[in-house]
Amino acid sequence: MTKEYKVNHKEKGRIKKKQIRKHPKWKKRRWVRYILIATLIAALIILPSLPWTATDFIFDGKNIEEIKANTLYNICSASVGIVIMFIGMLVFLYFRSLKNTCADSINYY
Repeated sequence: MTKEYKVNHKEKGRIKKKQIRKHPKWKKRRWVRYILIATLIAALIILPSLPWTATDFIFDGKNIEEIKANTLYNICSASVGIVIMFIGMLVFLYFRSLKNTCADSINYY
């Protein structure tokens, strides 16, 4: 009776990740990845804080006390959604395409 070979999927995934990280294109684009992540973090910090820092620009010079907390919450949640939708999606797509191009040369039979 012959023993059937079973694939260890965790080990296979770990090996594939390691080979992707060793790909020259992955190493070459390191600073692009760092800049994209820094831009995403900065946008997530700066855009939601705009209603508190730029009230005269956004709310025609009204004080924060005149503006209801619900309005500030709505604006913050909308700006976080916009950041995630536009900037976050671009970062995600860049990482996904870079990973796919680096994984093209890796074949498992």
